[in-house]
Amino acid sequence: MDFSDEFGLNDLNDFLIRAKRNGYASGIPAGQDIYGVKHHVYREKLPSGRQVEYFDSYVTGNRQGFVGFEQVCLEIGDKSITSIWGMAYHGRIIIPVNKEREDKINSFLRQCLMQVPSGFPVRGPIGKPVTEGNLRYDNFSDESDIRKFSGVETITLIQEDRDKKIVHEVNYSGGIV
Repeated sequence: MDFSDEFGLNDLNDFLIRAKRNGYASGIPAGQDIYGVKHHVYREKLPSGRQVEYFDSYVTGNRQGFVGFEQVCLEIGDKSITSIWGMAYHGRIIIPVNKEREDKINSFLRQCLMQVPSGFPVRGPIGKPVTEGNLRYDNFSDESDIRKFSGVETITLIQEDRDKKIVHEVNYSGGIV
């Protein structure tokens, strides 16, 4: 599948990896508009001079929840822009946590998202847990194809008594537009 004469599905896959590593996962502070919407933007020029752009826009609530949308746009022939890929997501920190624990969860999440897999560059590693200390990251998807997908990402807190509690959960879906 090609979106233009110089940008195909493999190019989208590779671009998403670079974009995501330069977005939220990087820890670079997001821009914010007057409505409280936070934005991460990543752009690259193609050899023709046209641009491909990644946007991640999200809002956070007062109950440790968030909702967002990622989008990839491609500049086409007459300098107009068209959307070629998108993903919607909704997540929350499930159990009440203090600021220190929330920061630890978000830092761990960013580390996992930096490991965006080359075969499915949507969230963090898919099908294999990542563990650090007492936190465990899992990403499950029935459809591991960037053309059409949905999945659930969780972070589990493993207590000293081996009690496990999911503390973070994200549902996501998207694909080619």
